[in-house]
Amino acid sequence: MKKRWLKLPLSLLLLCFLLFTTTRQARADSIISKGQVIGIFVAVAAVGAAIGVGIYFAVRQPPSITGCARSTPNGVSLLNEGDQKTYMLMGDTALLKTDERVKIKGKKKKDSSGKPTFLVDKISKDYGACKLATTTP
Repeated sequence: MKKRWLKLPLSLLLLCFLLFTTTRQARADSIISKGQVIGIFVAVAAVGAAIGVGIYFAVRQPPSITGCARSTPNGVSLLNEGDQKTYMLMGDTALLKTDERVKIKGKKKKDSSGKPTFLVDKISKDYGACKLATTTP
């Protein structure tokens, strides 16, 4: 599953290799037309764009936040160590333990009142118990 992201870049590399390694004997009387030159530039630009998009999707990571999970009357919240904002957690929070320092992946959102929320896709890492007790607003 982890090597799945390699398929696109490797197949693009193979395609480039096949396109640029085909050989033909050159003839002195052959002239390349303007349309062929434009076609070559378009093909090179398309391959470059495809490689760029492939690399972008291969290295892109979903947003994640790290902090201590706290139980609140409205559910579970987490104080993000990165931006010092408290996020109400939604989604797959059943496996979260309160008073544990965790790293979770998902999507940052805002609720209807404008407060930051985080839609949890998965718990990336559990670092154990929180070191300091912090209060959540």
